[in-house]
Amino acid sequence: MRPIWHGKHETAKRTLGRIREIFELAKLDYDISDNPADFNPGIAYGRSRR
Repeated sequence: MRPIWHGKHETAKRTLGRIREIFELAKLDYDISDNPADFNPGIAYGRSRR
């Protein structure tokens, strides 16, 4: 995510949303307690310039 976060922000947001959905479905099917994609990318990568 970091390489595209600033340059292609909209694409990065969509990709992160899809990854989150996959992990949420995996939590239902498997014994997974956490969603590693459930974090605030603005804090991790800095705010987008857009």
